[in-house]
Amino acid sequence: MYIFMKNIFVILFLLSNSLLITGEIKKDDYEHLQSMCSHANKLVRESKYDTALYFYDSIFEYIDSIESGTGENTTAEFDSLKEKITNHYTNFEKIVVDLNVSFDTEDKLSCFDKKDFNLLQSDSLPDEYLPFPQDTEIKKIDKWIDFYTQKRRDSAQLYMDRSSEYIDDVKKIFKHFNLPEELAYIPLAESGFSPMAHSFAKAIGLWQFIPSTGKVFGLNSNWWEDERKNVIKSTIAAAQFYIYLFNKLNDWDLVLAGYNCGHVRVQKSIKKHKTKDFWSLYSLPKETKDYVPRVRALISIGKDPEKYGFTVEKELFRHDTVMLDSCVNLNIIAQSAEIDYEEIKRLNPHLRQWCLPPYAKNYSVIIPAHSKIKFRDKFSRFSQEEKYSVISYKVKKGDTLEKIAEKFKVNPEAVTDLNGITGQGLTQGQVIKILEVPDKEKWFNDFNKKYMTYNDGEEYYKGGKKKIIYKVKSGDNLSMISKKHKVKLTKLKAWNKIGKNNKILPGQNLVIYL
Repeated sequence: MYIFMKNIFVILFLLSNSLLITGEIKKDDYEHLQSMCSHANKLVRESKYDTALYFYDSIFEYIDSIESGTGENTTAEFDSLKEKITNHYTNFEKIVVDLNVSFDTEDKLSCFDKKDFNLLQSDSLPDEYLPFPQDTEIKKIDKWIDFYTQKRRDSAQLYMDRSSEYIDDVKKIFKHFNLPEELAYIPLAESGFSPMAHSFAKAIGLWQFIPSTGKVFGLNSNWWEDERKNVIKSTIAAAQFYIYLFNKLNDWDLVLAGYNCGHVRVQKSIKKHKTKDFWSLYSLPKETKDYVPRVRALISIGKDPEKYGFTVEKELFRHDTVMLDSCVNLNIIAQSAEIDYEEIKRLNPHLRQWCLPPYAKNYSVIIPAHSKIKFRDKFSRFSQEEKYSVISYKVKKGDTLEKIAEKFKVNPEAVTDLNGITGQGLTQGQVIKILEVPDKEKWFNDFNKKYMTYNDGEEYYKGGKKKIIYKVKSGDNLSMISKKHKVKLTKLKAWNKIGKNNKILPGQNLVIYL
């Protein structure tokens, strides 16, 4: 019910927002707001608090869109209507607090957006799939169960602890696609249920998407965000990927193998061995032959942890979202949600920078559910200057995108995206907008000192560090190069995705931050 209602609100909001193209407040806008407010009040009187909250959300999103389209040129009539709506919302807030209302999130997905669930055009969605295999009495699966219940028990417990925050949303997404629930436990094997997990093969997130596969399934990756770390969007992409693989292979063990090494390689092995029994496909890579029983073992543990002696946190993590526009400072969002900067970054691991992307319109930001009822009021108390980390800069003779970006310690992409610049289109005297790095703020510096490692290769704020490219010469080794440039060997390896063998080749280009 709540998913359906939120879909309706999103569609209503987008349709209504399409009217706001002239920068003027139209009569239809007033009538629309008055109608929505009237209906929200009716829902409150009927004690339908969950639905009323979503209606109020959509009202404030609509108001935000009007204000962003008109700037400060709102009318007294509009301001009066906004004040009236705010008063209604304040009364609603008081009712919720006085009655200690608990909002039901059983059927609601945080960050839900109907368009995120669109399948690729080439895919079909069956009413029902083959059930996931339940046979665990297989020697290779038993071996991995023993491994995680004995030698790697601490690691398995850590994975289970992490999963408790995400597993409910992941299950709901697979249920939406009619996929077996067992697939929801695969991140135990892929990432240990850590959205920040990364590999030296540049695979990132809960589902370990490499950049190319992530792009195929609609996951954006740029200076601002990496949606492979967005739990909801990456899980939707994973569901789409499993549908694609099942349509190709029609067997869940083969689907798992295809996820690991590619469906083409699995199909070649089937053709070679003349069988679709995964356990008889001896020509598959060793990693894949280990991967499938390892996943099956962790799925068994995840489904029934108590059977294997694991404890699971039963507390229900309640998340919700607020819709905000471009360049809003994450620390202001955190304060409005009564949490700190570190927590807002943890809840939104896909956000790479200290503010929302400049192209963000009605951008979903995850906050604790208990914070939402008071969020709007607290957020409105901050000034525009506090909310938006943007300053103006007048282009000087000799300026280039790269020089300006280096001067303000940002990526050139931050300048082009914020100003809609294509190519090298800068002219002397042109006034452009620049993101102001909050490098004098304690919350920003404390977070960076604690977490910034560069080891996932992301283009984070560099703290003014200069990026150089070093070309490896004959006779060079990593230790020599790190000492020469006075950087730590571990960072040099992390910046360049170099594994345990420390192997580099003459002519190879290495990235170094000085």
